[in-house]
Amino acid sequence: MHDESPHPLLAQIPLTVSPFVSLPTATTLPYTYKQLPSTLPPPSTGDPHAPEKHGIVVSASGHAANPDEIVDSCRRLQAHLRRQQDEADRMVREWDERIKQRELAEKRSVAPGWLDREEKLLEPQRRSEPPSLTQSSESSRHDAAPEAAEDAEGAELDRAFGGLGVG
Repeated sequence: MHDESPHPLLAQIPLTVSPFVSLPTATTLPYTYKQLPSTLPPPSTGDPHAPEKHGIVVSASGHAANPDEIVDSCRRLQAHLRRQQDEADRMVREWDERIKQRELAEKRSVAPGWLDREEKLLEPQRRSEPPSLTQSSESSRHDAAPEAAEDAEGAELDRAFGGLGVG
């Protein structure tokens, strides 16, 4: 099996013996060692009639893959990411819609009817008071009107000019 004579090129290289270098020793195999067959059996998974695709690209972990498998996995990944993006967009749209509905309900509770009509001018409704209260309040207003007008004017001037304290 092995020739004991060295190769002619290797015979020309001089060898030196160094005490710092130890040559490897032959390993002993266990008694239960069995030699691998020269051909592998067909794979137990997959279609036995399909054309065999050999792994061309080998990763660092030792996984071999065919370029077609890599392209298929990339397409599946893209489809998965697209579905997740669509789902996220739908959730954001629903969230925005709920916020708009909540704000609209809040606005309607503050000013009911304001958003439901085309005219945007609101007029307060006047309450009709009983006639007996109206007449008695008008007569009391006429009696106190001259004094109240003078006091109101003085208070207004004090507010505008800051109470000068004359007199």
